[in-house]
Amino acid sequence: MLKVKLVNIYVVIAICLVLGIALVINQGGAQVVAQKTCEPFNKLTPEEQEACIKEKAERFDRGILEEGPYTELPFDAETATPIMDSTPLPLGFIPEEAKVVYEVSGDDRVDGPVFLRPQAAVSVWQVGAVSSTDLTFYYSVIIYSVKNTCALGSTINNDGLDPDVGKKYNKLWTCPDTLGGELTIVSVTGPEGIINFTSSKGITGSLNITTDQWVFERE
Repeated sequence: MLKVKLVNIYVVIAICLVLGIALVINQGGAQVVAQKTCEPFNKLTPEEQEACIKEKAERFDRGILEEGPYTELPFDAETATPIMDSTPLPLGFIPEEAKVVYEVSGDDRVDGPVFLRPQAAVSVWQVGAVSSTDLTFYYSVIIYSVKNTCALGSTINNDGLDPDVGKKYNKLWTCPDTLGGELTIVSVTGPEGIINFTSSKGITGSLNITTDQWVFERE
């Protein structure tokens, strides 16, 4: 009888050892998966980043923040949130989305500056952006045509904080006497490019923003 009991004890011990080894292996495997899932953090999808942040917060609440590969992730230890990349951008940098040229609809400018609202401007176009004087920021450039007047204008959204840039891009061009009528802008090539327009008097033409030269002909 004693021999049978000893055998049973050995069996129980062996099972515990096997389960313990399996648990360690499983934990190690989980750590590897977590490491592969959360590193590098800045290359993850928003869903994956959210899952990593949640897991990080849970580990922080359990007091095991210092354990495992998560300590290598770019997280703030107190808030369990990712630390943003603070690498400085090169001087004069303008993001691609700020360089886009498009017409601003009347509905999108009902609450904007008075001279750009539908009752004051026929056409309004955003035509990219230009750098600030110190090259540390950029301003969107707006081209517009004046209602009830034959004139084109340009402005930037710097609130007068950069007078050197403002002097260059806050301009108003009055039409030559032979042109006349309200102008509708049909395209703009860029902040220092060409404004193409049609007139309410049946004239098509263009204005060179850089040289201030008008070119037009009757339809």
